[in-house]
Amino acid sequence: MELSHVSTSALYNNVKLTLQRSQVELAQRQTEVTTGRHADVNLALGPRSGGPITLRAEQARLDGILNSNALVATRLDLIQSSVAAVTASAQSIVSSLTTALGSQGTAGIAIEETATQFQNFTTIMNSSANGQYLFAGVNTDVKPMADFIGDPAGTARTAINTAFVTEFGFPPDNPAVTTITAAAMEAFIDGAFAAVFEDDVQWSAAWSSAEDKNISSRIGPNLKVETGINANETGVRSIAAAMTMVSGLGGEALNGETLAVVFDKALSKVAEGMASLNDASGRLGLVQQQISEQNDVMTIRKRISESYVAALEGVDAFEAASRVNQLTTQIETSYSLTARLQSLSLLNYV
Repeated sequence: MELSHVSTSALYNNVKLTLQRSQVELAQRQTEVTTGRHADVNLALGPRSGGPITLRAEQARLDGILNSNALVATRLDLIQSSVAAVTASAQSIVSSLTTALGSQGTAGIAIEETATQFQNFTTIMNSSANGQYLFAGVNTDVKPMADFIGDPAGTARTAINTAFVTEFGFPPDNPAVTTITAAAMEAFIDGAFAAVFEDDVQWSAAWSSAEDKNISSRIGPNLKVETGINANETGVRSIAAAMTMVSGLGGEALNGETLAVVFDKALSKVAEGMASLNDASGRLGLVQQQISEQNDVMTIRKRISESYVAALEGVDAFEAASRVNQLTTQIETSYSLTARLQSLSLLNYV
């Protein structure tokens, strides 16, 4: 009988190779236990590995829209709050003007109240968030509304004063305003004065730097909508016109009959403006509802996608943990055998 040749070196190298393989597999199985996914997804799934890649791309897209919607929702909340504040200012003017028309001696109070609310109105229309003006349309880096009350006189007051002088031959702060008749003032308000607010060219030149086009946002995978209103809205123009009538057409210097015409016209314009802004607020409310609905749909889609990816890429946690224990035992045994083989020597048997 012939015996095969077996060397301690061959035995040692064989155990060493097994040990290395076990260590590699142990690292993979430990990764699977930690992550719950195959250590090498492409190897595990083979031709199906493109599925999770596509689904993860879709998840990233949905995440981007959801994050964008959070910012859009915050912006819309600010706009809605601003519109509510403008409406409150307008309502305050309605109360003071109504009182002044029914009670002599309160005209000055109504004019002062209007001037205060006019400043609030301008501040609100020029409000911003994250460095972007809320009512500027797509022209978000430019202050949308000119200041009428402040000094020195800006483009808005200059435009009104110019129209007034053209109509009557003297400025609104001239004592001669007391000679203006109610009929003449009504004709001016319905004519040259109204044109400053209703004619787009004059309005843009004197009052507004806003763009008519509002910001549009993609709030769903297949839905893009306008997500704002701007200072060129009819409601904004009407309220600005009403406040300007009371604050910039002669005020208490007008005779009683003429001042009553101014107050009455202002009340009418305020009512128009409030109704128009309520409509605009309703449009924004619809967009807010759409955002909420789209968020719900996208969240469900994302969860379904995540579940499918987990099913494809996931491993059996119990099986992976058991394999880790087996490999750990195997490696410890290999270390022990390696140590024994290294200690073998023919000199021990000489």
